[in-house]
Amino acid sequence: MKNKKLIMFLIVITFIIFACEGLPSSENDNQLIENSVGTAVAETQTAMGVTEGYPTLEPTLEPTLEPTSEPTEIPATPVMCNPIHPGASVVQDASAIALSQTATDKQMDILDLQGNTLGQFTLPDLSWRNSDQVHFASGLGGGVSNIKTIFHALGANGTSINSQQNNVSAGLKPIDYLVTITGADANDFVAFSVSDNGQTGGWGSELYAGTSQTINANLPIVSRNENDGYVLFPLSIQISNGQITGVWYTESLWGIGNIIFAPYRGLYYFDIQSNAVTTFLNSDNVIAGLSPDNTWVAYSLSPEENPGPAQNSLDLKNLLTCQEVILPFNPTSNLGGGWAAFSKDSQYIAWYEASGPNSMEAITRIRVAQIDGTLLIDSPADSLSSLAGGESPSFVTPFGWANNTTLVVQVYLEGTPDPLIVLWAPDPSFPIDPALGANQSVLIGSGIGMGFLYP
Repeated sequence: MKNKKLIMFLIVITFIIFACEGLPSSENDNQLIENSVGTAVAETQTAMGVTEGYPTLEPTLEPTLEPTSEPTEIPATPVMCNPIHPGASVVQDASAIALSQTATDKQMDILDLQGNTLGQFTLPDLSWRNSDQVHFASGLGGGVSNIKTIFHALGANGTSINSQQNNVSAGLKPIDYLVTITGADANDFVAFSVSDNGQTGGWGSELYAGTSQTINANLPIVSRNENDGYVLFPLSIQISNGQITGVWYTESLWGIGNIIFAPYRGLYYFDIQSNAVTTFLNSDNVIAGLSPDNTWVAYSLSPEENPGPAQNSLDLKNLLTCQEVILPFNPTSNLGGGWAAFSKDSQYIAWYEASGPNSMEAITRIRVAQIDGTLLIDSPADSLSSLAGGESPSFVTPFGWANNTTLVVQVYLEGTPDPLIVLWAPDPSFPIDPALGANQSVLIGSGIGMGFLYP
């Protein structure tokens, strides 16, 4: 009798719930009903003194359907700058360096990065000993004598762009006044600019790009004549799928002396396919350096009077993502800073700064930082005696990075015309020889650094 009353009571409760709540319209409604029924049964059992023989009703859930496949992840959209960057160029580690000696002005000594001499060759018509005057257009695969060079020549017939390989020289293009020449590492692609030296009443200049086979016939890709003393200055070549796709360039004062840092302003990119110029940084910015893969630039706001150094800080900008890092100058560097060199992987940057009453009496200091702004080295040049065998340098400049962690510096000593070429590991986490400790340096040789060579 008691069981019949219980069953009848449950039926009544169920009808009441359906009457009040309506028919279930969703899985949530089903869950609500099942919970309500279970609660009502439990309360009724307690009220009627039933404590055993009738298990409490547990809510029954719908079975969960297993997914038929793994969920598809939607990749995050990369943050892109405006303007759009053409993409990082491929970078390789250097395997040797070319030095020009005082006693043999036209001779190139090729040394590996342990200081061993691999060989020599001469450029009899080379205009002068400066890395802006020559490009090494091939690697070491064919031996030192087979290295192809494209360089500024000063011969009996005037000035020109020449090439030389296996001691055979050929004229490529007659020019008037070369501003600078640059090229893709171990590659025949080259860019150079020329100036008319004010002959047209202003400071006209033209920028050319191509290969040793094409530049004689090529027309200038960019021309400039603003009568303000600035000329076009190529910084780097953009390579994509083994082909030259563009040229990165700036504007530089021409014929100005007694300055410490390069008077470069603005960063521009000429796209060969579209025949268009894109401004990445306008002329209000002094350019201190461009990374080897063309993705990072070091710059600063221009001083009020040109020419002059970058002011207050060295600003780093990733041209792909727009990430920016500010590296304040040392408080004593009243003459500014510049000549920045990025490591091959753009994780380090080295530069130097200057202080003093004027540029002729400047005292320099070299600084090295990680790309996130962590400072590793901040030292006056004359304190870096470990780079020069115990002598105090008068001047230390970064020549470039041989690889991701090894910096090549030019160390000038008082009374010596040519610098020492020193391999240096500025990050204590990546010494040249782990057994010897941090901040090691290795003397490679002496002479004017003319450029790196590659396998």
